[in-house]
Amino acid sequence: MRGVIFAGGKAPGIGYMRNLVKDDDYIICLDSGLEYANRAGITPSVILGDFDSVDEDTLESYKLKGVPINSFPARKDFTDMELGIGEAIRKGVNELVIIAALGGRIDHTLGNIDNMAQAVRSGISTVICDEKQHLYMLSSGRSFHYKKGTVISLIPFTSKVEEVTTHRLSYPLNGETLVKGYSRGISNVFLEDMALIEFKSGILQVVVNI
Repeated sequence: MRGVIFAGGKAPGIGYMRNLVKDDDYIICLDSGLEYANRAGITPSVILGDFDSVDEDTLESYKLKGVPINSFPARKDFTDMELGIGEAIRKGVNELVIIAALGGRIDHTLGNIDNMAQAVRSGISTVICDEKQHLYMLSSGRSFHYKKGTVISLIPFTSKVEEVTTHRLSYPLNGETLVKGYSRGISNVFLEDMALIEFKSGILQVVVNI
């Protein structure tokens, strides 16, 4: 099952959100993320948060529809994003798409990216999506399908990502170690419409610029 989180950062366009969401997705709306889903006509499976930035009438309308709502105090030791990822793990999703997690406050953006590691360590394939970029976090290699000429960057999340090998990228890596704090993997380019990234250990961030 695939999960989709609507967070409270900068939202992509309504059409983009509608096209991204599938009928059988488990939809998790976090606080003002509910407003984004509502504008796109997407009904949440569950609503979570402290609700300090969501319209009360919108929230009440979904309560009347029977959508589960889990409210948390504003003074808590975790963010709404951490709540959402915890819910995805609890529900047993194997793939997670996060919408509206970038933009706005840089501390929230960095925290949202950091929280992705919880999902990845639970074996969930995880990506943040908007119209301009897709940010993946990986614990193992995978293929990527984008148009030839697309720019892709490989950024270590852990202190090291070891034995990185790329296929069909303009600047190949051949069993190299990427070290956090260095820019070795920035701005590579697809040579074909598919590329493959493999590595032995660590957690790797992959950013695809659409």
